[in-house]
Amino acid sequence: MDGIKNIKFESNAYHYSDPIFKIFRIHPHGARIEKAEKALKGQANKDALTWCGPYSSANSYGWWLYPGFDVDIICHREPVEGGFTGRWGGNFSYHIVGYDNSDFEYMENFQNNIENKFPFKYAGLTHYAIDEPEINCISLWTGCVFQMPKDWSIMIKSPTNCGLIYEKSSPACIQEGILEFDWLRYDIWANFKFHEYEKPLRLRKNQDWPIAQLIPIHRSSYETQWVTEEIFMDSENSDCVNMFERYSEYNYKKWSLQGEKDPFTYRKLRKSEQNQCPVKDIF
Repeated sequence: MDGIKNIKFESNAYHYSDPIFKIFRIHPHGARIEKAEKALKGQANKDALTWCGPYSSANSYGWWLYPGFDVDIICHREPVEGGFTGRWGGNFSYHIVGYDNSDFEYMENFQNNIENKFPFKYAGLTHYAIDEPEINCISLWTGCVFQMPKDWSIMIKSPTNCGLIYEKSSPACIQEGILEFDWLRYDIWANFKFHEYEKPLRLRKNQDWPIAQLIPIHRSSYETQWVTEEIFMDSENSDCVNMFERYSEYNYKKWSLQGEKDPFTYRKLRKSEQNQCPVKDIF
């Protein structure tokens, strides 16, 4: 760190504690974001929606992110005529439309009506970067800045049970990461890593399926020093006995109590547990 000037925030993070995901649109026509829903726009397995609580809960958790503009790109194993070789050595051919430039006037009007104590003026951003942030990647600007409540972050990941990898046989997948949007105010990019050569990745601004899922997670869930404890079944160990008691009850009521499988066991016992031991609302 020698020779690097230490810096610290002088501005206020303006924290809040309500369960609100704020989406600030730097580009007025930036990426579409929608609340995720369990039916996956009619594409979800109907039996799983009826019988499988974990499937439905995972589907509806967070928000879906869509492409902000049209993309046609191929990652090649070797350089191709008329193609592009990036700074990390990735080889591509592509056609990308990108956003319009309406953000310049839009942001200029905004800045002309505020007082900013920092010598920064919005000058637009590159809409995409090829072979970034590493070899065989493409990075797409969302045109958005996000904010989360105090101590909440967003994990960007592949869409749950739908989308690029799950059903589209895509040559690329989203690079996953955790972004601390309770304090971070920065333009957000979606990075794709190609894992298959010579196969086109086609994204459309108006497509039905998301390219990523944005999952809210509490900072304590990843900063806590979790301990792993593996336990072999031992009749002298009360933890083993207690676990097996509930394990036996669940299986009995799922498979035997009614003389046949009860597909609603998960839902019924989940409600029973919540009634006996209510969830602690952290908001």
